[in-house]
Amino acid sequence: MHSIRRFLFATVPQKLSRRSVELSLLFGSCLSTAPLLGSVAYSSSALSPPDLAHRPSIIFFLGAAGSGKGTQCQRLTQRLPHYIHFSAGDLIRKERDTPNSQYGEIIRVVTKEPGKYVPAHITCDLLERAMKPLTKPSVTFLIDGFPANQANLTAWEELMQPRYDVRCVIFLECPEAVSVARGMSRQRGDDFEEGLRIRFREYLRQTVPIVEHYEALGMLHRIDGTQSEEVVTGDILKALNA
Repeated sequence: MHSIRRFLFATVPQKLSRRSVELSLLFGSCLSTAPLLGSVAYSSSALSPPDLAHRPSIIFFLGAAGSGKGTQCQRLTQRLPHYIHFSAGDLIRKERDTPNSQYGEIIRVVTKEPGKYVPAHITCDLLERAMKPLTKPSVTFLIDGFPANQANLTAWEELMQPRYDVRCVIFLECPEAVSVARGMSRQRGDDFEEGLRIRFREYLRQTVPIVEHYEALGMLHRIDGTQSEEVVTGDILKALNA
């Protein structure tokens, strides 16, 4: 294990922090050495030098499962053509389900347990791959479900922030009862319900501190996610135009 650690710190790209390497090493007991090295040696071609004068805007959407993050992002892109939506969860699932993908194996291992998060540098790389071909100054990217925890936030600030301008964060407030009820409307079963409750507890533990971080910076807009879709969309548009 110590030899792997020394090799990683000696050979991994400079833009990958020691913290990110340590995150991947946490999963070393679950993976063989080859997949582990593949997980940290992410595509250097995806990470481009910053252009501070022409950074596209980013709006993060945070909230519990079932709060309507994805739905509201889709509604906004239909109204505002310069908005482009990416779901961190959808990108992760696509990578997981793509045969022989760079990160598929580690994602499959990590996501076997409810509430577990994919290593942050992997999520950042998947976002960069998706956004880079569409990046231009007039574009605003809506990213839902990210940053979901402190590791996500740290990786974003170290790896991505120089190339993107985070405009604000939309937080869709949604209590556990509503989150679980909306999830259960799509699938039934005691095991599924318990999985939803585990996800909500992890959201409280890991994502709410990120919400509080952005609120302290004056970048957060709180929106009542229990309202109708149309009302929520209207509230978001008011917040963005404030």
